[in-house]
Amino acid sequence: MWPFHQRRVRSSRSPTPHSGTSASIKRQATTSASSNATRIVLGRGYSNGQLTYTIPISVGGQNLSVQMDTGSADFWLAGNDCKTTSCKGQQGASVTRFNQDVDGIYPLDADFSIDYLVGGASGPIYTGDVHIGSADPSNVTISSQAFGVANDVNAEDLDVGKFSGVMGLGLPANSLIQNTLNTTVEEGVANSGVDPSMTGSVLGGIWQAESQGRRFMGIGMQRLEEEGGKGDSVLTFGMHDPSYAGTDLSLIKFSPVVPDADDVARQWRVYLTQLTVSLNGNTTDQIPLGFSGVASDSAYPLALLDTAASINLGPTNVLNALYGAWGIGPGTDGGYYVPCDLQMNITVTLGGVSIPIHPLDASLNSGSGTGQSIGGGYDCLGSFQALKSPSTSSSSISDASQLPADFILSNSFLRSAYTVLTCDAIVTDPLPNVGGPCKPQVGLRPLVNMTKASDEFHQVRILKQTLGKSSLNGQDESNVHQKALSGGVKIVIGCVSALVVILIIFGLVLWGVRRQRRRLALQDADLAGPGIGDEKGLRAGGYQGAEDAGTVMPMRTLSKDAQNRPSSDALGASGLSATQRAKARKLQQIHGVFDDELMLEEDEAERTKSGEPIAGPRPMWDDDRYGPFKDPSNNDGNSSLWDISSTGYVDARRVKNEYLGRLPDREREAFLQRNQDHDNDQAQSPSLEQQVEGRPDEDPEPSHPRGPARERHGSNTPLLL
Repeated sequence: MWPFHQRRVRSSRSPTPHSGTSASIKRQATTSASSNATRIVLGRGYSNGQLTYTIPISVGGQNLSVQMDTGSADFWLAGNDCKTTSCKGQQGASVTRFNQDVDGIYPLDADFSIDYLVGGASGPIYTGDVHIGSADPSNVTISSQAFGVANDVNAEDLDVGKFSGVMGLGLPANSLIQNTLNTTVEEGVANSGVDPSMTGSVLGGIWQAESQGRRFMGIGMQRLEEEGGKGDSVLTFGMHDPSYAGTDLSLIKFSPVVPDADDVARQWRVYLTQLTVSLNGNTTDQIPLGFSGVASDSAYPLALLDTAASINLGPTNVLNALYGAWGIGPGTDGGYYVPCDLQMNITVTLGGVSIPIHPLDASLNSGSGTGQSIGGGYDCLGSFQALKSPSTSSSSISDASQLPADFILSNSFLRSAYTVLTCDAIVTDPLPNVGGPCKPQVGLRPLVNMTKASDEFHQVRILKQTLGKSSLNGQDESNVHQKALSGGVKIVIGCVSALVVILIIFGLVLWGVRRQRRRLALQDADLAGPGIGDEKGLRAGGYQGAEDAGTVMPMRTLSKDAQNRPSSDALGASGLSATQRAKARKLQQIHGVFDDELMLEEDEAERTKSGEPIAGPRPMWDDDRYGPFKDPSNNDGNSSLWDISSTGYVDARRVKNEYLGRLPDREREAFLQRNQDHDNDQAQSPSLEQQVEGRPDEDPEPSHPRGPARERHGSNTPLLL
């Protein structure tokens, strides 16, 4: 992750140190790092959707992790005062921020501001002791290291990346903080003898007192275990990890770092001398590279090694030829997308060392693509993408001189090699206690066995198998990857899931209601016997019914007297037994029919004989019999048709009965007399029984003005109390 166009630190005040004596005394104290060889196990997270690696550190008594970045040379941490989106943790994970208000951390009277190709940070500069690895004395310790405390961080995945800042492992001459603080320019550009309190690069402090042959660091990185990664990803200082370096150190080949035009080495960059592809394992094609667009006097393009870059970047014309070998061109967004099951064998040669890229790192998991299809969906992102302008993601940078290199090689390349970054290129028999000027070099040792790599690609991409299980702080790292790639998708899934749950609940309620109605209908049929559903037969026999969801419920099914029933009565001449009547009474009450409507004279006499009290007069008023509107099909005065689905039915009857119970006898008699007069008027109309027996009186058409309305709307028309 290199700073764009070498932007320098800006200071709104004098670059002199803070006037506090503690900082000055601390700077004059020992500034060397411990000289013990150190092996540090790297952590892992995700940045811009791709795997990144982090270094555990301790500063001011606080244990933190920082992103390992060989593309920049400044060290900064997100401070407690940072309130930007990157510091809040927007992707389902928290961000650990640094508290600078502790003992041993001293402010300087200067600010820093660094902008990367993607992302950036700014804030004040502090100094303090930094322990790389942990606070264990056996690990690397730098006294009075200068670093930034960012109160403004933009476009950095601190949350899912699992880091609190960036530790630049670039050469000290490229430190933006050093550019403001360092007054010893000669030492700064020499990349050696640099006071740690005067540079943002930790390499100045680590290598300050080291002898030749010990001023190097080794980097070995693994893929996820699901894709065949095995063992630790490591960063070493002053030693090699045998699992990466092997036992024969002569297999590590070194190339000198290419300096800038002023002959100062600022980046870990070397010449990219060859790029080849293998098609079907038989044909090898060499991709034309052209000249460097960065160094006008170079016959080869320059490649920068950057452990914080998400993907490899390169010139558009070279990438068109690279992917064109498989018949693939750029998508409408300028990106290169490939089928995940397409094995791409690519070899990169740096300074004479050929590094085959593992095919699982030649294409990377991606959410979507807009490339042209060649018989399958483009599910993966090519690990090489066009180098874009910081101001727009859709056009290449026209002025190549703004860039530090023609190619940026990220972890997707570096995982295929063991990388050594050194001042000396001496890996055997170092001279004791001899320092000298720093002559930066890059050492590489290929790690990929293509036969084994092809088998792993086939298992993972073709057979869809996993080769292991990864974990990060007790969590599945693949889950962290999903958080990094699909935070918006999770929101959509959550909304859709909630809608589905609501629909399921609604469906269950509707199903329960319908099931209850069907069950009640079957119970009614069992009580009434054959023909209970025959609405015509019931009404022809003079038994008015209440209909609910297609179920006809006779109101007079509880009577023991069957003498007055017509022979066509669906209940039969014998009526119901006492058990059936009790069950029917309970069922009718469920449907809103009350005891005072069901209790006939024989019931009242039976209760009086048994000594059971009868509270008040039996309320058989006109509106109880008929409801507010007379049923045109029934004039016998002994049944009623109510809207039993009305929610106010029960409350209305209770209020009415309580009111009549409180009336004096005289007022109650007057009330009953008024209802009796109304009943006499209704009795003048011919009954349906008279029509059935062939004794018509007058016009059988109902005179009530609401009669036609009931015929239009059916028997379910609500009746008011």
